[in-house]
Amino acid sequence: MKKAFLVLLCLAFVVGVYAQVEKEAVKKVVDTYKNAVVTVRVLVKEWSVFQGQETSKEEMKYEAMGTVIDKNGTIATSSSSIDPSKVFQQMFGESGYQMKSEITGVKIILPDNKEIDGKIVLRDDKLDLVFIRPTDKSIQLECVDLDNSAEPELIDEVIGIQRLGEEQDRAIFVSLSKIGGIVNKPRKYFLPMTGFSPGSPIFTMDGKLIGICLALIRKQQEESESSFSPFRVFSMLQSGPFSLVILPAKTVKESAGQIKE
Repeated sequence: MKKAFLVLLCLAFVVGVYAQVEKEAVKKVVDTYKNAVVTVRVLVKEWSVFQGQETSKEEMKYEAMGTVIDKNGTIATSSSSIDPSKVFQQMFGESGYQMKSEITGVKIILPDNKEIDGKIVLRDDKLDLVFIRPTDKSIQLECVDLDNSAEPELIDEVIGIQRLGEEQDRAIFVSLSKIGGIVNKPRKYFLPMTGFSPGSPIFTMDGKLIGICLALIRKQQEESESSFSPFRVFSMLQSGPFSLVILPAKTVKESAGQIKE
């Protein structure tokens, strides 16, 4: 009985030490990269077209997480988060119902809540990626290191750094998860067991960048009737219009390489 008690006591000590080490590791990663996580706000004019009839334009405001990927202030974020009409169009574009949009303004909200003007410099809707830069080229921002990256294995623990909304003072919010799946084709990405905010950076426990959380759009399957119907919208929303994935840092870097200076 005494021996069993000592074993349990040792196990409790080991678990406690591990928890403290894990806590310190997470804090180190967050403290190193928290200022590379910003908020992007866009103004978008949206309208729809069905059977040749166009609705009036409505101005909407959207916000999304953004990850600064270089000293020039280039920010990677989720295309579908700042322009949701593109999600709808990809899902139902073949039904005859069209959602159209025009981005009319971009703001970058820095960690100190200062707002600066931004502009879209590249968009890749297939990857759900959009890159934004400050209009003032003299501005330099803290950034993640796309070259200091790693590819996790199944069940590896990962760290996501996000920011809350304006009503919560855009405070840092940290999420921990594990890799639940790895997809290699048609392109590589990682599936976390629990979701992160699109546009946020995801790291290994030792601080290497895995990639950016983005949304993989699920395209609506063709049906015998190609007409648009509310039932099709309902069935799609039930299963979810997208999956949250982690796009590898290497892929983000390759896409950013297409930006014209």
